[in-house]
This record gives sequence, C-alpha cells and structure tokens, in this order.
Amino acid sequence: MMADLTYPDVVNFAVPFFIAAIAIELAWIVIKGRGGRYETRDAVTSLIMGAGNVASGILLGFIAWGFFMSL
Repeated sequence: MMADLTYPDVVNFAVPFFIAAIAIELAWIVIKGRGGRYETRDAVTSLIMGAGNVASGILLGFIAWGFFMSL
C-alpha cells in the first residue's frame, strides 16, 4: 500500500521572504538614495490582500465543515 503524499503549503514559507524583500528594497532606497520611489500603498494593499485570502480560506473552511457536519 502506498503512503499518501503530502506537500507543505508554500505560501507559509513565501510570506516571510516577501516581507523581507520589502524591507530590503526600502532600506536600499533610503541608504543609496536611488532606485525609484517606494509605494507604501502598493505594499500595504498586497499584504492586506494576502491576509484577506487567508481569512477567507479559514471562513469558507468553517462554513464547509458546518455544512458537511449538518449532513
């Protein structure tokens, strides 16, 4: 009998690197004084969308769990 394969959720690994990349980019712009203009709105929007994605997954998971438990 073959064991079930499970894969890690790569999003959980990507989020810290994403935040670190934002911090490195901001530090580069501040220290070097070049490299473009940092758009805080874009970074905040992206982080909020990621958090919303996680929250909606949790909410929909509880809704589906409740539905299947009622069956």
